[in-house]
Amino acid sequence: MSLAIDIVEVKTKSDIKKFVKFPFSLYKNNPYWVPPIIKEEMDCFNSNKNPSFDH
Repeated sequence: MSLAIDIVEVKTKSDIKKFVKFPFSLYKNNPYWVPPIIKEEMDCFNSNKNPSFDH
């Protein structure tokens, strides 16, 4: 059995949102999963709000 994994660059705000929301479908049946706050996750990828992009 082989699995294929596609690695795709996230370029648009829509892509970022899909990336951030992916764990919601992955862990939907896990009672121990604590979902993140979507807005905060989105802000991590915003160069205006995340100082890590300065380096």
